[in-house]
Formats: sequence, C-alpha cells, structure tokens
Amino acid sequence: MKRLISITIILVLTLIKLHSQCSTTPPDTATVSITQPTCEVATGTIVITAPLGDYEYNIDGGTYQSSLTFSVVEAGSHSILVRRSAEITCISTITSVTVSDQPTPPSMPTVSSTTQPTCGTPTGTIVFTIQSGVEYSVGSDYQSDPTFSGLAPATYTLTVHNTADHTCITSAASTVTIDAQPETPTAPIAGTVTQPTCAFATGSVVLSGLPSSGTWTLTRTPGGTTTSGTGTSTTISGLPANATYTFTVTDASGCISAASGNVDIDVQPSTPTAPTVGSITQPTCSVATGSVVLSGLPSSGTWTLTRTPGGTTTSGTGTSTTISGLAANVTYTFTVTDASGCISAASGNVVINATPSTPSAP
Repeated sequence: MKRLISITIILVLTLIKLHSQCSTTPPDTATVSITQPTCEVATGTIVITAPLGDYEYNIDGGTYQSSLTFSVVEAGSHSILVRRSAEITCISTITSVTVSDQPTPPSMPTVSSTTQPTCGTPTGTIVFTIQSGVEYSVGSDYQSDPTFSGLAPATYTLTVHNTADHTCITSAASTVTIDAQPETPTAPIAGTVTQPTCAFATGSVVLSGLPSSGTWTLTRTPGGTTTSGTGTSTTISGLPANATYTFTVTDASGCISAASGNVDIDVQPSTPTAPTVGSITQPTCSVATGSVVLSGLPSSGTWTLTRTPGGTTTSGTGTSTTISGLAANVTYTFTVTDASGCISAASGNVVINATPSTPSAP
C-alpha cells in the first residue's frame, strides 16, 4: 500500500509537469470495464472503453501499451493513465479502479433432514443445512430456499453456489437417495370361521394374505384390538359372539391395508335344560321292564336323549317323550343333546324297581 501511494504521488507530480508540455488538450481520463475474479480465476481483467483511437495506456506506472486490455490484474486498487501515441508527454489524469478479492467457494453441502416417501406420499423431501450467502441445488436449478420437496425416488447430487457469483460452486458434492415408496399391503383374506359352541362363548377366524416379511399388526373393528406376528396367515380367536368384524393389517413400514371382508360370529347357542322326570311305570308280573315320561325337551329341532348307564340314545322332536324298555332294578338318568350339539345336565334319578315275582301254582 505504501508503495502504491508513493507511485501515485510520483505520477501526479509527473502529470503536473507533463501537462504543461501538451501542445493540445490532454487526453480524457480513462473509463474502463472490470471483470472481477471468480472461483475459477484468481485475477481480474480491466478493459479500456474510452478514450479510443491513437492512444496508449498504462497501469500502476508500468509500460504503456496500445492494447485496451490489462489481464491477470491482482486484487487491490490500481491507477490507469492515458497518453497520446504521437505526443507521449501529454498524459491524462489518473483513473482509479479496484479489483476485488477472489471469492471463497462455499462449504460442501450437508443435509439437516431427509423425509422418505410413505404409503400415502410418493415423494420425499431434502432440507440442506443452512449456509449464508448461498443458493442450493439438488442437481437442477438453484434456489435460495434450502428445502426441496416433492422429490421422486432417485439419488440426488447436492451442490451450493455463492449468491453473488453463480460460478462459485462447491468443489465437492454430496448425494442423498430418496427411497422407493413402500407398497401398501393387501387386505387380509378371511378364511375358515369357527362359531361359538355351548362350551365356548367365542369364535375364531383364519386370516391369510398377510405380509410375507417383517412383523405385521392386525387391527380388529369394532373394538380396535390388535394382534402382532409374522408369516402369511394366522388364527384370531376370542371373538365375542353376535358381532360382525373386519380386519386391517399394518406392515413393518407402517402402511395400512384396506379392510378384510366381513367375519360374522353367531350368537352362542344356549345349553338345553335337563330333562324333567315325569310319570314312571314300573315293571309288572307280565312286563319285565319299566318306562318313564320325560318333558322339558328342546322345542325346536331334533334332539337326542342319552341314557346312563348303558349309553342308549333316543332321537325325536317335541317337548316330551316316553322312554320304555328300562331294565328292572336299575336307576337311570338322562341328558338331552339339542340340534346345535349342546348337551344338558343330567335329569333326576329314574328308579326302576325289581320285577315282582309270580306266585307258584296252587
């Protein structure tokens, strides 16, 4: 800087001296255009735009030249002089110009967050870590906003450049991959349904078509009860009677299927009451067996009476019947099985007496 000031003082004093030697008016002060340094080029270029013609030009007290261009000019302040080619002692006043420092490339971009596609959203989002004075790109146009949304699945190259100098781009780039959209699982397939019985108050269903990989979660409607597992099929038990259910499956990616078909669980069949023991006919001298009237039998469908001991069965319809042929000197009980297969408790005892003995002939 001290050297430049000294040169400038010397030039001014010289000009004052030389101007007095001009036979005509001194040349106009130079006007110039400046190409500033870039990230790729460390120096500037100065081009004289006026005056033009039979002149020579000088920068910083160096050698005069007829060329209008001064290239490879270092950053800093510079002085331009103009003289007539035919009268070299006739020199203009100084034009001062400044060449800027070479811009510094921005830092290699990093990502503050990446949002991948989901079952409901087919695209992803990349958010750059913020740098000052830059614009951002994921391989196409640059923008000041560090967030790039709506990105289709692909691998993206991240770059930044200086806002003031678009040629100043990071020397290294990073990449981010937006994954493919996860597939939505198909609806579970409702297979075999096991209905409630007299002994079991709930039903069950076999569900197939479940995700083949990862852990899935089935959600029951109504109720919202969940069941997790692996594999392509499973049995869901403990379904309360007298209701209709559907099921959705959530896969390992969090994607939720459509609902399965309806699974209808019937009302639990009621257990029939124990048969009621009515009139008992005892054996006689002429009939060796007894009989009993049983009532309180199921009013609909076909029922089956089972005798204990012996296990002899009798089927029929209606609410009462007579069981005959009961061996003498035995105590019996009876259970009834209704059309749903439900078995009642045992009836009361049916006591068949011994056959009375026939007296001998007189």
